[in-house]
Amino acid sequence: AAVLPEDNRRPSAFALQAVIPRPAWPEGPDHPFLFWNIPPGGYGWLFPGRTRLLAGLGGEGNFSSWSRYPALLRDLLRRVGAPPPEPGTFRGAFVPLAGERRKESPRIPSGKERLLLVGDAAGFVHPITGEGVFYAHLSGLCAARSIAAALTERVNPLERYEMSLAGMHAEFARAARAKCWLHLPLGPLGKPLFRAAFRLGGASFVRAVHWGTLSIPEK
Repeated sequence: AAVLPEDNRRPSAFALQAVIPRPAWPEGPDHPFLFWNIPPGGYGWLFPGRTRLLAGLGGEGNFSSWSRYPALLRDLLRRVGAPPPEPGTFRGAFVPLAGERRKESPRIPSGKERLLLVGDAAGFVHPITGEGVFYAHLSGLCAARSIAAALTERVNPLERYEMSLAGMHAEFARAARAKCWLHLPLGPLGKPLFRAAFRLGGASFVRAVHWGTLSIPEK
């Protein structure tokens, strides 16, 4: 945490997840589900596994709206016929959306000296879709290759890591600008209309804003 400037530690979004044991819901789904606009402007998910299912939701907002997430998640599970989550398995985390930083600190540093940050720790979360798992895997791969290069080629691992992240940072910057352009010209109507498009468009809207395919660096 000492790597991050103070103004970069404020939350942009929040996610909550809980566990449902597979034996408690043997007839549960065997493939992932997404639930658009639950919570408003965000989405919920249900990810099945062999021994458990992960149920959660996330979105932008404030502490007041985020405090209602446990009740929203329980209500969502009731609506899909799922049993209550296992007691004590609720886990929440603030999510730093990439590209949404102050002008004097446009993004979270990717590391410092011999420390490399990956995934959420580096703010690698898509500013529109909230997607983070892919970028966590990709940044982890880039970090591992940078460390290996430092050991074998005696290069600076942080500099090599930053070079390998160039495509990811460019994608985040484009998405953050697009989000800003959608919000600002419309004034107070910007966010409601954006959320309506997210809710009505669903996966088609996500594909439209998540243009292009980010390739995995080979080196």
